[in-house]
Amino acid sequence: MVLYTLSTMVMKTNDYCKLFIWGFKLYLMAPLMWPTLSFAVKTVSLIIQVSLSIFVSVGLILYLYDHITDFGKATNIMCIIMFILMGIYKLTVLWYKSDELKALFNIILTEFWPYNLINLESKRKVKEMYNLMNVLIWCFFWGGFIYGLLYQIPPLFKTNGLIYPVAYPFDWTASPWYQIVYFTQAFVQSITSLVTTGADFLVLGGLLSITSLYCILQECVEIFNTPEMYVTNKRLREIINDGLENKYTDERREYFVRCVRHHQLILRFTKQFNNAMNPLELYQLFVSIFGLCLGALGVANLELAGTVAEQGINFLYLYGFILQLFIDCFFGTYLYHQASLLPDAIFHSNWRMLEDKELKKDFAFLLQNSQRIPQFNAYNLYDMHMDSFVKVIKVAFSFYTILSKLK
Repeated sequence: MVLYTLSTMVMKTNDYCKLFIWGFKLYLMAPLMWPTLSFAVKTVSLIIQVSLSIFVSVGLILYLYDHITDFGKATNIMCIIMFILMGIYKLTVLWYKSDELKALFNIILTEFWPYNLINLESKRKVKEMYNLMNVLIWCFFWGGFIYGLLYQIPPLFKTNGLIYPVAYPFDWTASPWYQIVYFTQAFVQSITSLVTTGADFLVLGGLLSITSLYCILQECVEIFNTPEMYVTNKRLREIINDGLENKYTDERREYFVRCVRHHQLILRFTKQFNNAMNPLELYQLFVSIFGLCLGALGVANLELAGTVAEQGINFLYLYGFILQLFIDCFFGTYLYHQASLLPDAIFHSNWRMLEDKELKKDFAFLLQNSQRIPQFNAYNLYDMHMDSFVKVIKVAFSFYTILSKLK
């Protein structure tokens, strides 16, 4: 209930189909990277955050160079560097793709049909998807929150303690350099967590938004040529205001055209969403391999980790990469599943009882066209489904086996 209240405040609507992107909006408003913000604000924010991230990364790389022979320290530093580089990459992609994302969000808010268009099974499904999304948001929030605390609290009880171990060609322990380095690391760690999590919420919210439309469209087709169709069409007239009632004398034809147009909107939106997400998803596949490998090395060598906090960090690091990849692949599979149910819904609708032969032919054409099932992918090279999830886990385990023999 708390998350529902928060999401309605963020999105200023209580339509579940439009609430799927609330987490992404909330997480990206903090680092000033929400797509609707001005280009100047986003650019200045990008330059500042990337510059500070590079400064922190340089210190980590120099520290890694000094301790390259220490397997435990080297593994830990590589995990941190990968985490920061992931934040830099995702931040840059979100800035570069901000215009495309802005257009996509505008479609969600203005053209998507409401979740309660039909008070049948689709309404329940959309609510369940929304609740599932909030569960995952809680998982990310608490995982990221604890991950940040485990890094930021221990240095407070040490003299000249830092969040990340670094090496610089100057005496960073002297004032004011120590304070500058400490607060820079705290800022970068917090912003990186927000940006990486926000990008995951973007994928999660986008996929669930598309999936919810397929659930609604399935029922809209199933009630064709029934009394419920006329009630639903009346609501669509009020929502869309496209003037089709003046163009067609047969209300069934009018309703059919609206369904076809919305199906085309879903296909077009899915293609645009894929194009916007391509850089993130291809990167996610490759970085997950190395992230899972390094995380597994840290977990498997807890005796080298040191403190309980460092051991907890290794677990959360591995947990975060698994959850990121799982979201992309599981909900990519779920989208494909719901889209594949549309042809079946069309086939079992009441269209065969029509006397209008032309409308029958149009329904047959829609049935054929609905078999173009969209797939969430990365540049059409890799489909984001559970098969890809298993493959990435296998490859990561292979790298882990090789590296574990080098220690």
